[in-house]
Amino acid sequence: MTWFLIALLVALGGIFAAWQRGKRMPVVVPKPPAPEGNRINVNDPGEVARHAREFGVDAYDLKGAVQDVGPGVDAVRKALRDNK
Repeated sequence: MTWFLIALLVALGGIFAAWQRGKRMPVVVPKPPAPEGNRINVNDPGEVARHAREFGVDAYDLKGAVQDVGPGVDAVRKALRDNK
């Protein structure tokens, strides 16, 4: 009977310790993916053609702007507008 009580106390202590560790663990919320259309994928010819047509430039100018300022649509739009 004594061994049973010792084992029970050890098990309860382990459960309590795990519960305490769990209370201190931060909750990690995954970052949602960026919405489509926010970035220009220069590896997709269809997307390059669509954005080049939208901005009124050719594919080479669009790829150069993406290389200069990054793939963000707003940044590329501003860079192309400033270069005209």
